[in-house]
Amino acid sequence: MDLFISRMVGYVNSAAQGDPIKLISSGFDLAKQPEKLHALDAPVVLKSSTGRLPGEALVRWAGVKGALMYELEMGIGA
Repeated sequence: MDLFISRMVGYVNSAAQGDPIKLISSGFDLAKQPEKLHALDAPVVLKSSTGRLPGEALVRWAGVKGALMYELEMGIGA
């Protein structure tokens, strides 16, 4: 993209502050609005095992469509 056009896009976005009327009136082609995702399903654990080191766990699961990252928590049973 041309440097001038790139700077103008930045200016228009900044000046419009998300106002769709201002954005439409800018004359630029607008990007498609992102679609909202539904609540994602929890991943299904396919395999888990202990690792070679104390406290180490090896976990594998099938990915979930739309997930950007996964958070794992581990606790020590009583």
